[in-house]
Amino acid sequence: MMMGSVEVLEALKIMPRMSPSMISKKLEINAQYVRNDIRVLSELKLVKKPAHGIYEITSLGEVVLAEVNKNGQ
Repeated sequence: MMMGSVEVLEALKIMPRMSPSMISKKLEINAQYVRNDIRVLSELKLVKKPAHGIYEITSLGEVVLAEVNKNGQ
């Protein structure tokens, strides 16, 4: 998993229900990069969109994040 994806998942775990622009500001990375990353994470079922423009980490996303952090990747 790419480091940016891990950072996005970590941000959503700490502060659920954020928009891509909020994530971009929090992580100080390009908003378009975050939107692209969110699209991929959504396709992988690691994040979900409970409301228009708002995303949160899924249970699967939390498991994957924990495994990535455990393995130090």
